[in-house]
Amino acid sequence: MDNLDALEQLLDLKLNQVIDWVWLPADEISVRPETWSSDAREFADSLRQQRGKKTHSVMQFVIQYHEQYDNCAIWDRSMFSDKSSFRVGGSQVFAGRPPVQVELLNEIWCSSLVVAPHLSRRGPNGLWIISRGVNHPIEQAFRERTLYYLEMGKRPWIVQEIDGWRRIHSLELFRSGKHADKVATKERTELKKVGQEEFEIDVAAATGSELLRLIAAVDVIEFASARLAISRDGMFFDDVTERASADALLALIDGARSKSRR
Repeated sequence: MDNLDALEQLLDLKLNQVIDWVWLPADEISVRPETWSSDAREFADSLRQQRGKKTHSVMQFVIQYHEQYDNCAIWDRSMFSDKSSFRVGGSQVFAGRPPVQVELLNEIWCSSLVVAPHLSRRGPNGLWIISRGVNHPIEQAFRERTLYYLEMGKRPWIVQEIDGWRRIHSLELFRSGKHADKVATKERTELKKVGQEEFEIDVAAATGSELLRLIAAVDVIEFASARLAISRDGMFFDDVTERASADALLALIDGARSKSRR
């Protein structure tokens, strides 16, 4: 498919609200590394050492965007896919001028695409953020689905799991707020025992696109006594042969809902 055909396909998908996008001009993104988390700064340092100057420069804008607007962003050197692509908080980031792999939005592990052209005098300079539209099949399937999770410090309580040289990030989801609150109470008690009661644990709910973004941000989801590998790293960590599909997750959610009604 040539560039014109690809562009026509993207426009057709947008007109039919299967995908949506926004363009954030670089001059509207104020890069402030001093406000970044320590993990984000370490990620930026790794970029400086392992990637080209152009990629490092434009990734400053990507980091700022996610630090400012994405409470699920995880900064880890394992998120480097290759020289110009990265995985950040459920977003697949492509630096430079890569082809737009819009088909990735058909996977549960990708909630958005961030295309970040290398900065140039000619431009355009900024971030092209492509997400699922209201008519995307996955978006429609999850529109009425709500799950609960724990928050610590107003961020999802994402746990890092380590096994030798491998490490992943996982998140536990709950079918009801009542179940989540029971677990939160237990965790608060455990934190108090070790003198860390200053860490506040709350229960939050996620529905539709927000839930999908939360799922895509991690490597493994725990739900209803099951573990689902979301990312490739999660698949290797759990020694399973494939990543979870949207259909598999929906079946698990609906199965748990049916059991709770009995």
